[in-house]
Amino acid sequence: MRGVNALDVVRADITSAAEQDGGSGRLVDPRAVQRLALCTQAVDGGADCPVRPPVLHDLTGDGREELITALDIDGRLSELRVYTVRDDGRIARILSRRAVLEGVEVAAEHLAVREPTSNPQYVGVSDYVWDPKAGIMNLSQLTLDECPGLTDVPLSGDSRRCAR
Repeated sequence: MRGVNALDVVRADITSAAEQDGGSGRLVDPRAVQRLALCTQAVDGGADCPVRPPVLHDLTGDGREELITALDIDGRLSELRVYTVRDDGRIARILSRRAVLEGVEVAAEHLAVREPTSNPQYVGVSDYVWDPKAGIMNLSQLTLDECPGLTDVPLSGDSRRCAR
């Protein structure tokens, strides 16, 4: 995925998904299409582009890096997207997740998505792993993690609940 323009990949995927779901929001939030229109032709999409900078990690164990990015829909909600290059050279989405992203971490070919919960002492963690038979990242585990050192820590200005 090195050398691939992440914005072009996301733009093509969002456009295709919006056409497939007919604007129902099942595959892509209709606001994502509107927000994507803010991107310019600049390599990074410009200052108002809601697509986050890409991160590359091997999540499938094949020695090739996958592209991890997100498109911010509003001040809170984002669409996390992960792409790989298939053996035939096609780029394919292997994970799409609409969520309030507190953090995304990669470790040992696992993708952990951290999300706030209704209890500020905990954060929800969705762990995704590569499923070679299905050709996608599948949810393998849901856990609640305690937020360390939160006893006397007020909510920060950026609304993050865990003190990290």
